[in-house]
Amino acid sequence: MIGTDIIDLNYQDHPSRWKEERYWQKVLVEEELVWVKAQEKPFIAFLISWAIKEAAYKLVCNIDHQHRFIPKIFTINYLREIKYYDSIYYKVNSPYGELFAELKSTATFIQAIAVFKQSDLHQAKTYSFPLSETDLRSQSFQTKKIILEHFSKNSSFDNRILEIRKKNSIPGLYISGKESQIELSISHHGHWGAFAYVDTPL
Repeated sequence: MIGTDIIDLNYQDHPSRWKEERYWQKVLVEEELVWVKAQEKPFIAFLISWAIKEAAYKLVCNIDHQHRFIPKIFTINYLREIKYYDSIYYKVNSPYGELFAELKSTATFIQAIAVFKQSDLHQAKTYSFPLSETDLRSQSFQTKKIILEHFSKNSSFDNRILEIRKKNSIPGLYISGKESQIELSISHHGHWGAFAYVDTPL
């Protein structure tokens, strides 16, 4: 199981409330708020926190389809961060136990993934790609098209028999109408799309 989230750092239409400390207090617990405010770029630090929490939420939705996104119940242990090349790893506390998150960052976007087992971080495949349109319908269409092309290219299956469907609001890869074993998570924001999955043979 896996969850992912991507945020376009250069997108101009971030919700205005995201830049307000009053809103940060609704999303972050006290220790997280202290960490965010202490960073050189607090707004970027807030977006990092948001991406990790969103990825963790998508992860737990795999086992609790009725779960609501309550950011404060996913707490990030910034004191245990581990840096490795362009990635940073965190532990995240949740109502479902300790989760493990990986954050990849560039000058234009940040992408977070979350998994239940630390070993799954090494099995996870993550991808990000630019999008030409930013309206939600176009984002969704472009992202699904790229994902299907990826799986067609990396398997023996014709793109025409591959499909992405949602089951209990969780996206899944279907082959000739049958659900595959691929554990998939999808995200798009601004001019960026992303997906992640735990590598499983098709």
